[in-house]
Amino acid sequence: MAASLRSFLSRQLPSLEIASVQATFVPLEDKFDSAAPNLLNLISVEIQAAQYGDALSTSSFVLIPSPSGPGGRKSHSSSYPLLLTKTPAFAGLGTSLLSKFIDYLASRHDARPSPFRIPPVRMLALLEALAATAAVTATATPDARLTWAFPPALAHAGLASMTVTLPSQLVGVLLATVGGGADGTFCDALSGYLEQTTGLGLDKVQLAKLAIGGVLVHSGAGMSSGSGGVGGAKGDGGASGLPGSGGGGGAGKVKFVGVRELRQVLVQLVEEVEAGRQM
Repeated sequence: MAASLRSFLSRQLPSLEIASVQATFVPLEDKFDSAAPNLLNLISVEIQAAQYGDALSTSSFVLIPSPSGPGGRKSHSSSYPLLLTKTPAFAGLGTSLLSKFIDYLASRHDARPSPFRIPPVRMLALLEALAATAAVTATATPDARLTWAFPPALAHAGLASMTVTLPSQLVGVLLATVGGGADGTFCDALSGYLEQTTGLGLDKVQLAKLAIGGVLVHSGAGMSSGSGGVGGAKGDGGASGLPGSGGGGGAGKVKFVGVRELRQVLVQLVEEVEAGRQM
């Protein structure tokens, strides 16, 4: 793959100096969940390039397999429904490389990449999973910073979103409420808290951005299309579904610190892309 991709980019972007192209399998193991597949065999592609004599910069592209398919069980898969990208933002270099990398996938591997926005229901599922994980693995319950998008009627009146910061003590109280035997989930408890403090439950707003326990996820709503992405366990990122996962505008963005959270988020995003393909 590396040789053919380098040849393709050299032909498509003659003004670009391609220093190196590397493509490798990267196993991602979940050491915390014995019920999960042993490995996710990611495909990581790194391109070092420069334009107009500028310094070299690195662009990263990571293809994510389904955890339920062959790629999630210690073998290499031919089905990779999710693409994560991280490209430089200056001088159009990142946009050019991202566009041509997508052209390469489309022409060589019968793929049709499209920007992937994370639906509101999946954003809540991610929040639920990350809060539960933080409660088990973190040395201290983390703060949570949540940005909620208002429905169109309020957005047109100039109220596009609100950001709510939950201090660690409050996150712990909400988790304890669920863990104490009460019916419901963390998001149910959070909805009750929001209704008391803002008059808006989760049925009135949509979660557009969350930051908790070393993870930042943006659904992509309200973002413009463009490059940018995450090429590994760290970095800001855009997510694209392969093939088309629907939704116009910009792609979702993710940032990770811990491997545990990385795997959790990737599995949920792949499940969402695959669910969209079956509709």
